[in-house]
Amino acid sequence: MTEGAPVPTSPLGGSVVPAPPRPWRPRLPREPGLTVAVAAIAVVLLLLLSLALIGAPSGSSSAGSAAVALSAARSVAAGSAPLNGTWKLAGAFGLDLANATTVPLNLTTNPNCTVTSYSGPLPGSLKIPSFAGNLSSGDAAEWLLEYVQASTGYETAVAVTDGAANLVVEISGPAPECVNTNATALGVPGNVVDSPAAASAVAAVGGTAFLQAHPRGVSLEMLLLSGALGVPLKSQWIFGYSTCPIEFASSPPSGPAGESFSAAVNASSGEVIPRSPSNGTCNGPPPLVIGSALRFGAVSLNLEAGTGGTLASQGCTSGDYCYSAPITNASENITPGDFELQVTGLHGAEFPSVGYAVLNSAGEVVVYAYGALEAGWTPGVGNSTTLLTNNMTITVDMGTVDPAGGNYVLTFTGTGPFANSGMGFGLP
Repeated sequence: MTEGAPVPTSPLGGSVVPAPPRPWRPRLPREPGLTVAVAAIAVVLLLLLSLALIGAPSGSSSAGSAAVALSAARSVAAGSAPLNGTWKLAGAFGLDLANATTVPLNLTTNPNCTVTSYSGPLPGSLKIPSFAGNLSSGDAAEWLLEYVQASTGYETAVAVTDGAANLVVEISGPAPECVNTNATALGVPGNVVDSPAAASAVAAVGGTAFLQAHPRGVSLEMLLLSGALGVPLKSQWIFGYSTCPIEFASSPPSGPAGESFSAAVNASSGEVIPRSPSNGTCNGPPPLVIGSALRFGAVSLNLEAGTGGTLASQGCTSGDYCYSAPITNASENITPGDFELQVTGLHGAEFPSVGYAVLNSAGEVVVYAYGALEAGWTPGVGNSTTLLTNNMTITVDMGTVDPAGGNYVLTFTGTGPFANSGMGFGLP
């Protein structure tokens, strides 16, 4: 690309926004707006902020026989703990495991917090039974419910195993270490769509097909989230089927690779959230992340000189302002077809970019794409499967108006082997 009037920029390194770390768990939906909810799984998982889990699960031979729906679990919880007044259900986590598990608990790690048990002496572990029923029923052998009191931030956790409350504890004490600072008065409403209805919706969009393809060794996680966990979303269900063992400790995946299916359901309407159904993998090698496979040097902004040049012929239209991002490290056999490009402005609004191009070290256009969203490349001297190398450059044609200082961000959304990862960096 011919340089016109370059605009000084700072090195790119500090402005890169890496893809969020992926937890060691079966992949859950990445539908827009759902990322925050998925990130909250670590908060909700197993007694939901209240209990500190240590160690990894160990197997058992017992089998559950009295799995219940969420509505029944809520009734059991209401009769097992003093939840009158301002207590709100913040979230619920249902488990149907292929193999029974014993999870070690440590309920007294913080001496400043008060742990009040309404179910007898505090146990050293929680036994979660296996499930031998219909995985499309919406019933769970184990329900873990968290209640939050908005006025104090105190929490009550209830474990309902085989339809009976076997662990009921309240966590109280001084802020911020002993309270839920994200507590709000929202909570899960009493008329939320019950787990059987949500399970039926998930079954219709791929759940049944997944279970037919994997008739044995499947575990199910059912997660109900609300704004009471600091998630800026309406209540919703997230279902995750997996052939891999459910891990309760932050450890790398172990065992052979497996398959997973996940989907999200609006807990008010019972409708599946668009684009949330997704097939994926679990265990095995860690997934490829686009933020690790592609790195850039300092970005520059140039006013393209000359006349008659186009995005297709030189990577930037003559008379347009174009950003130039040199690739300093390309790995994992990444190609232009492994990501989509988009420029966004304030509040995530799409910027009407003229287009994008990839240039080789000689300045030749390898591939290019017109339009604000690059979702498919047009071949130049290469094509969408050409390997990116350290001496190539990605250009963004911003049009005839100087965009300097506009707080724009160039975002990369991974596709193919880099699906469910992304990154972005600021444009000077």
